[in-house]
Formats: sequence, structure tokens, C-alpha cells
Amino acid sequence: MSGSHAEAEARFRAALAKILVMSPGEFSRSPAAAQMRLDIAEHLVPIVRDAVYRRSGSAFVDETELVNMIEVNFIDQPAKARHTVETSNDAFRYASAIVREWVAAASDQARFKSLGKSWVPRFERIDGPGFDQSALVSASSDPLELMIADEVSPLELAVMMTARTLEHRSPDALRPRLHDIVDLLAHSKYDKSGRQDAKTLECAQATFADVSADRLRAVAAVTWGGRPNRQETSLLGAYFKDPNFQPLQSTAHFRALWTYRRRVNAA
Repeated sequence: MSGSHAEAEARFRAALAKILVMSPGEFSRSPAAAQMRLDIAEHLVPIVRDAVYRRSGSAFVDETELVNMIEVNFIDQPAKARHTVETSNDAFRYASAIVREWVAAASDQARFKSLGKSWVPRFERIDGPGFDQSALVSASSDPLELMIADEVSPLELAVMMTARTLEHRSPDALRPRLHDIVDLLAHSKYDKSGRQDAKTLECAQATFADVSADRLRAVAAVTWGGRPNRQETSLLGAYFKDPNFQPLQSTAHFRALWTYRRRVNAA
């Protein structure tokens, strides 16, 4: 047991406050993050489960997976963490409303969220540094029109979307290199034995000498997908098939992104 509800709530608020001032990697490895996972499992998951989990047909059938999803999304959406810290009500109750929305979005119940006459993907919006979200909202139709105005090829667009998705989950030093790394991986040859993978990674290491081998392997794993089911787990492949693909609505890709964040920030 992690203590009384009040004590757990205080720790939860304190941990969310740390998200606002620490890098994702630092926070994920911190004692505060470890304790937050325990408190979420004991005090927040039951609230969410009772309200949605058993009735929604959610893809999140494992409580550990749900805990991971909550942590990842609070890190990715610091405004939500800030609002939860600042609320004067029960922080777990307040957070449960946010988490229920995440769970609904991660299932197949609600792929898109309406915004007036326009729409944006509910998760994984194209919101990298310098991107004007207001311009996206005002678009007349598919927001990807903003990115394909130059008539890029499907593979080029898949590379762009993959890099964008990985960008805010990656260390600052890696972000400027992501597009070029993913592009190199996207144009590599494929063979079932995996020998070509090693050659491609050697080429990547020579090309991007300032990026560690561990980080290159982390990018490759999520870009190519994991063996033996690469077609089901490749982020690049998913975007190639559907530029509007929503990774957080796919259990396999959600897990892959979670693993990527862990690996690339620990490297």
C-alpha cells in the first residue's frame, strides 16, 4: 500500500509538478515517477476502470499498460499536468476525467475530435516546434494538406510523420537529426535474415557520428517495427498506409512508442 489517499494525492501532485520542470528522460527515471506509477495504480486506475474500463471495450486490458499510458500522456501534455496540479479538488478525481478521454481516444470509439467545421486528429497532432496549431484548426479539410502542399510522395510523407511523432519523445540533441535518420532507414533494403539491418545501422552510425548507436537502434526499432511482426508494428509502415494513422489508438504502436521513449532517453 502506498499510504492514505491524501498522502498519495499530495505525492501525485508533486510528481506532476516535476513533469513541468524536468526532461521526459529525467522524470521517467526519477524516484518520483516510480512512486507516481504506484499511486496511479492504486488510486487512479480504479476510478477510471469503474467509470469506463469495463464498459468501453477499451484496448487497454492490462492495468500496467493503463498506468504507462497515463504517465506518457501527462508527460506529452504538460498543460494537463499543470491543470491537475492546480485544481483545488481531489487530484485523482480530476485526473480521472482527463484519463477517461484518453482511454476513449485510444480505443476505436472516437478517432477524431470535432473543432467547429474543421477537425484535427485527437492524438499525435502535427505539433512539432514552430508548427502553427491555429493554422491547422482553420484548415478547410484534412490537416495533412498543410504538409502535402508541395506534393510529396507517400514515402516522404510517411518519413515526415514518423519523425514528427518521435520528435517530442526524443532528447533535444536528437530531434534535429530525426528526419534524416528516419529517411535513411526508410530507403534501406529489407531481408528476412536481418543482415541488411546491421549494414544499414552501420551506415547510419557512420553518417550520424554524433548520435549514439543505442539511440540509432531505438529509432530503427520503432521505425521498422519489431520482428517477427514488422508489418503490424512499423510506425513508418503505418503512416505509409494511412497518413492519418493514430499511433495511440493502436496497442502495438503505443507500446512501441513507450519503449522508444524509455530506450532513447536512457541511451
